[in-house]
Amino acid sequence: MHAIDWLGSGAPSASGALLMLRAFATCQTQYAIDGTAQAQAIFPRLGFEQKPRLAIFRKVLAPFHRLRTTDQGLFRKWAGTAKDMASVWRARTAPAPQTAFLLSAPTFTENMDCLQRQCSRRILTCQRDHLLLNYFLRYPLPGFSGWTIHTSGRMIGFALLKITPHGRIQLGKIVDCWLDTEDPSCWQAAVAALIDRLRALSADTVTCFAATPSLHAALLWNGFAKSGERNVYFRDKQQSLPRDLPFGFSMLEGDHAIL
Repeated sequence: MHAIDWLGSGAPSASGALLMLRAFATCQTQYAIDGTAQAQAIFPRLGFEQKPRLAIFRKVLAPFHRLRTTDQGLFRKWAGTAKDMASVWRARTAPAPQTAFLLSAPTFTENMDCLQRQCSRRILTCQRDHLLLNYFLRYPLPGFSGWTIHTSGRMIGFALLKITPHGRIQLGKIVDCWLDTEDPSCWQAAVAALIDRLRALSADTVTCFAATPSLHAALLWNGFAKSGERNVYFRDKQQSLPRDLPFGFSMLEGDHAIL
């Protein structure tokens, strides 16, 4: 269970905590990502453990995009543009050792579920079946797009992308990227293909959660820079989750998909 939001009385009261505990009784494990200072202060008393922080990475695709903004003065626009140009220069990378290509997926199928069931990767993550992925593709506002990822003649994974207008700037997001392999070259090629697709969709920047060690390494290899972190909390009273596996959270779990 993901505790997305909760609200208690402003007066000193345990009503909010009691409400959360009642909800927690419906499932074995719960997690939370960030939250207000008040919420994060109470998490330990509810039985949550803090886990390694979730890294957020960003890459500039169009270094002159700040010049289109209307909420900044001329000096700030050019100062930011100079910073972005330096970022693009530093983020230059060699071509990926192999090539991945994307096929549009207007609707995800049960093949995505089969791909995940047959995968031997050892990582803790939430369920992301084709029904959940299609939920985002049906979101009323435009911007989401689904893709299957292929290399060496076979499908190795899928991705969910999002373009969010912000004034005159287009913000790109790798909402989710899942591969059935740990091969670094496949991850490098997949992220490179997603960057190219977001650039074709007119994204000015792209952000992504470093959801897994493999994706983390592929983002760095493709010139992403760390732009922030999120606190992650788990509550597993029955010790039902393996303690030695890394956690893999994307924007799907972090409520950043539709923002």
